[in-house]
Amino acid sequence: MTDLPAHSGAGQQNHDGLVRPRVASMPRVLTFASLGLMELDPLAARIADHVYSLLGNDLVNVTLLDKDELVVRATAGNCTDEMEGMRFPSRTGLGGLTVMQRRSVIVSDYAEVDWPLPLVHVMVEREGIRAAAGIPFFVNAEALGLLFIGRRGGRPIPAAHVKCAQEVTSAVSPLIGASMQLDRAVEAARTEERQRFANQVHDELIPLLFGIGAAARRTRDLVPRDAVEVISHTESIESMASSANSLARNALGTIGQWRADEDLVFRIRASADRFSARTGRPVSFGVAGVPFAVGRAATEALAGVVTEALNNVFKHAPASSVVLTLTFGADSVTVAVLDDGGGTGADIRLPGGGSAAAPGGARYGLANLKHRMALLGGSLEVGRNEDGGVTVGASVSTLP
Repeated sequence: MTDLPAHSGAGQQNHDGLVRPRVASMPRVLTFASLGLMELDPLAARIADHVYSLLGNDLVNVTLLDKDELVVRATAGNCTDEMEGMRFPSRTGLGGLTVMQRRSVIVSDYAEVDWPLPLVHVMVEREGIRAAAGIPFFVNAEALGLLFIGRRGGRPIPAAHVKCAQEVTSAVSPLIGASMQLDRAVEAARTEERQRFANQVHDELIPLLFGIGAAARRTRDLVPRDAVEVISHTESIESMASSANSLARNALGTIGQWRADEDLVFRIRASADRFSARTGRPVSFGVAGVPFAVGRAATEALAGVVTEALNNVFKHAPASSVVLTLTFGADSVTVAVLDDGGGTGADIRLPGGGSAAAPGGARYGLANLKHRMALLGGSLEVGRNEDGGVTVGASVSTLP
């Protein structure tokens, strides 16, 4: 690594007259040993401060993927507070180009490139950034985001700075990947708990409150009309039960905002859990790649494929185990349901060509899903696998 001095001291006056605080000198390489497993935002802040101290560039951002957006998780050297937390589409701007190409991208004049308008306003007009470079974070060719370094006043970014930043991103990418996995696991647990609570409210509490109100009405109708006090009490119970029912439904509507109907990972995990609870058969569920939103139509279609495939396993295949995979690629999302349950060789044929269907009419469900996938520009394939069972796979493109 080129020997670049770290900055220290109270601050340094830049060309615009503003004094920027300089962070204390830190270790040259950020490693698991120096950082451990940190939450995403504190980790991003440490990386941004480390690179800012190491290189002395005017601006450093750590920008990471969040589904189909890039989010600025930490900044160092910024003049304004507008940048941190800023979101923009993952396929636009310097960040999108860096992530899609999985290589460093350097621009000599940030203002002359057609970036999204909010980004230009903040980075060029408010921050005065001209020269810039994006260096990707990635693990096993899976893009996680990018390290952005920028300079004010038209000064170019030295090649040595880009090389140094590449060494940093190479060292910390596994840390970021582990932290992102931790964040997803925590959010999945929260979503699962919210859904469990929503199910209890919908399936248990609301029917119970309705039953209390109905019982109060029946009691009121059975007592003599001159039992004024009893009638008053039953009417009060009925009114309170009705109010509680309304509150529960309102609460359920609020919880519903968190149900993430378009969250494909959640939908498919829920299908696997229901299948295991109903049949007693284990489902091994794995997610590859960084999850992102794929839109309601694609989510419904892919989730429908999983549900239908699991139903066919239950009805037609004496499977001892099921493997379910969900893969987020650079330009597609794929689901696959694999069982080792055997079945008869003539089962896998779809009406109108193609393979796969189980006996007893299950072919029509799969045929309908194949049509839905085709309308989305995707595909559905069913065939034998090496374990003697059947694999149902569906894929949809995420390219515009």
